[in-house]
Amino acid sequence: MTLGTKIAGFAAFGVGVRAWALGIQRRPVFERPVTHAATAAAFGTLGYFVYHWEIRQNELIEKKHKGLGRPKWDDGKGFKPTTSWTGQKLDGEGLPSSEK
Repeated sequence: MTLGTKIAGFAAFGVGVRAWALGIQRRPVFERPVTHAATAAAFGTLGYFVYHWEIRQNELIEKKHKGLGRPKWDDGKGFKPTTSWTGQKLDGEGLPSSEK
């Protein structure tokens, strides 16, 4: 999501919450439109900070994934078992070998 859509979405949600709260109280929904604007501004500001918070989280996750690398036991060729759980010898492809 872009910054504009995040702010607009949060602002619309804030106006909806305000209208719903006035509806529960059985008050006129458009009694004081300044409160709707204030609610939209407050929720829009929250959307702005959430947008930048998500960017920061993604950067930290990417940094952590780069720092992890491969496990110590991984040689980059993949894991190839040599014996099955029953003790039967396996070839390089993980299939039972024909040697006896």
